[in-house]
Amino acid sequence: MKKNSSIKFLLIVVCGMLIFSNSCEKNNAYRQERDNMLNESLDLLKDRIHKPLYFSETDLKSSLPLKVVFSTWSPETKADIYVINSDGTNLTQLTDYGENERYATWFPNGHIILYARMLGAETDTYDIFSMNSDGSDQKNLSDYPGPDWGGIVSPNNQKVLFISKREGNGFYIMSVDGSDCFKLTNLGGYERHPSWSPNSKQILFGHGGNIYTVNADGTNLKKIIESDETYWYAWARWSPNGQNILFDKYSNIIVDEETQFVSDVCVMNLHDGTIRNLTNNNFLDYCYWYSPNGQKILLHTNRNDKPEFYIMNADGSDPYYLMDFDPAFWPFWLPNGDMIYHKDQEILCIEEDGTDHRVITDIGLDIDGLDLMIGRIN
Repeated sequence: MKKNSSIKFLLIVVCGMLIFSNSCEKNNAYRQERDNMLNESLDLLKDRIHKPLYFSETDLKSSLPLKVVFSTWSPETKADIYVINSDGTNLTQLTDYGENERYATWFPNGHIILYARMLGAETDTYDIFSMNSDGSDQKNLSDYPGPDWGGIVSPNNQKVLFISKREGNGFYIMSVDGSDCFKLTNLGGYERHPSWSPNSKQILFGHGGNIYTVNADGTNLKKIIESDETYWYAWARWSPNGQNILFDKYSNIIVDEETQFVSDVCVMNLHDGTIRNLTNNNFLDYCYWYSPNGQKILLHTNRNDKPEFYIMNADGSDPYYLMDFDPAFWPFWLPNGDMIYHKDQEILCIEEDGTDHRVITDIGLDIDGLDLMIGRIN
């Protein structure tokens, strides 16, 4: 199966691999096969882990522009990292190492950028680096002869969670200076889509169709949402206030005597453990994330027989069309409600109601769909 940078294609692959059902659905052999196929498909999306930015109350009220970090990408040229203000000013190239530098994300304090640098094209080896927001003081944090990628910094700026294959594929945590590195979990197989809790005390992730939490020191591993013959789960995210978990629920249903793969967006209340569907239909609805104030949710859906982005209230009410899926990868909210996304060589902004698409910059180079992250201006 070939990798493709189009999320649309990858979602079709996931659906195609999962749409099968027969009389063995009720036995353990079917469940194991189903989970294996889901995990293999999610492996294609391994670099797309949840990287939220927790805006402070000051950020939410500020009218100042924010910084956007991104990398360029094409098969013919190496990837480099750039920053630009969200109003289109001060485009700056930060890296020019000679090998690919990608997967950039901000420290929550807005002063430092975390990213991955390829150290050997023949081995596809990446290490995790940090640098100041002006490109100075570049440091190798993980420094291991194998692939390390997908780093996300805890909201308190103290720890980095990343993916590595150093002892088998899994999650690792280290201090922000690269010290005290340890493997977080030992479930084996595919552990996917980690997300820091807003208070930096826990990590949320998916494994084998189930959703888990674990303390940041590796203790108190809990399976909080468990799959069965009917439903399985992935893509979990914390709400900005840490009180709820947003996630996707997958199932196969029979429509006109044919098996159809569907997904719905659900929310779990962490205080009482109750789970509620926010969408409930025979479509493919996937959650992306909450708005910075926690009042809205961005989702991807095929409810009009084509992939589109929708926005709905946090309780699932009043969903409305934002824009088609094809031109955009991973739109990010600004504190004022506008959203940043990219199309080909352009970075654009769209208002939350879906109007006023405007170009922030045309860099003249292809922008990596994996990298477009909002950070604070300092």
